[in-house]
Amino acid sequence: WKLIRMYQSNENDLRWARKGVVATVINGEVVPLVQQRIADAGFNSLVITPLGADKVFLHSVS
Repeated sequence: WKLIRMYQSNENDLRWARKGVVATVINGEVVPLVQQRIADAGFNSLVITPLGADKVFLHSVS
């Protein structure tokens, strides 16, 4: 038999996802270090949410 994923996005999930972008962290950097570098560059309202492996979701809290 075949496994089929059944996921329904709700409106809140869709609104949240549309406010950001998916990015790839290179060179094996850890997320807190990348977050600190972004803050040091003056982007204090940018948040990084890990998605797994080397993928992260970037979004603004403002």
